[in-house]
Amino acid sequence: MNRKLLARLYKSIGRSRMARILVVLLISLVILEVLSKGIVLFALGVSKSHYRTVYEKDPQLKLLTWTERYSPHPYFGYESSHLREAEKILLEDRTNEFVIGILGGSVASGLANYAQRNPDHFETLSEVLPPLVDKKLRIVNLALGGGKQPQQFFIAAYFREKLDLIINLDGWNDTQSSHFLPIYPLDFPTLSSRFYERAGQGGAYGVVGRSARSLYTSLTRLPTQIPDLSRSSFYFLSWSASRNVLYRLIRHCESRYYAKEFGDHQSKSLRTSSPTEIMAKRIIIWKKYTILQNKLVRDVIDIPIVFFLQPNQYLKNSKPFSDEEKRIAFNQRSIEINHKRMMHLKAAAREVRDEAIPMFDLSGIYTDTEETVYIDTCCHVNELGNRIMADAIVSHLNRHFAKNDATEAGE
Repeated sequence: MNRKLLARLYKSIGRSRMARILVVLLISLVILEVLSKGIVLFALGVSKSHYRTVYEKDPQLKLLTWTERYSPHPYFGYESSHLREAEKILLEDRTNEFVIGILGGSVASGLANYAQRNPDHFETLSEVLPPLVDKKLRIVNLALGGGKQPQQFFIAAYFREKLDLIINLDGWNDTQSSHFLPIYPLDFPTLSSRFYERAGQGGAYGVVGRSARSLYTSLTRLPTQIPDLSRSSFYFLSWSASRNVLYRLIRHCESRYYAKEFGDHQSKSLRTSSPTEIMAKRIIIWKKYTILQNKLVRDVIDIPIVFFLQPNQYLKNSKPFSDEEKRIAFNQRSIEINHKRMMHLKAAAREVRDEAIPMFDLSGIYTDTEETVYIDTCCHVNELGNRIMADAIVSHLNRHFAKNDATEAGE
């Protein structure tokens, strides 16, 4: 047998072997996909032909990356892209518009985005706000994710001459016993650690945490960039199994990093305060700056401002929860403490209202809503939740301004 014939024979055998390996791999992948589909369907309860929306709406990733487009601000602590956009809008001539500014944290930001898409909710206020009758309604989003008092006070002061009505929706962030940058004094705005990191102190925790966050981000965003991958049940199952591990690792590293990075800069009183004591101090700060904000806006600037206490799922008996909410909207380890936080906040809101300040409690607006409203373990709500909240706010505003008109007429 000549050499050419032997060479052809070896190539043929090699191609045949490679073909068999490829066939085995293909069959294995098909089996993995079928098995993964069954696990995803029956164990995870997810029935989708593709999983793109799950990756895009992953609440854990949003909690980890919400500051990516934020930048430092000398007065507010930091600012977002929508706050920068609102400032550009307000610098223009708005004499033919009635401008409503919505202030607060991320829940307020979600409400503002909803209101901008559905301004008809607020156009009904023309019946009790005569200046709105002959003007075009403009709603601007002046809220900040993670924001707390006195950030709302600063923002109201900064934009005071550009607004015709301020709606302030907040509270939840002001109850937290610890935050992103726990340095003294507690009045300081909540700041993203990425603006103030000093890697020399954080050590390995900062490196590991950032690496894990980068891996989590890549694994989640890759299927949104490769459409065929977003249809893979095997990839989705692998992602589902790894995301919680990565998330816990990131949070652990962040916690240890903050302890090393900022512990030396805390005051002794803050270092030795219990979580309950810190929460109480934060709520006092919230009450103090809410009262000052009202005085600044109503008495000094002379435009209307109305405050609303935001709803939260951890307040017991505030909502009948759907199966989805029971699965995605609770940190089981924090239910009791978060309920106590909301109860303390509600009591502080009543004290604010006793100061003749228009403060309305929205914590019970979902008591008759059985559908899913809450979308994560923090406090955020979906489109239905924002619609119900907008309806409740407008209802309170209508009664509030109608009552004021009646009082003035009586005088």
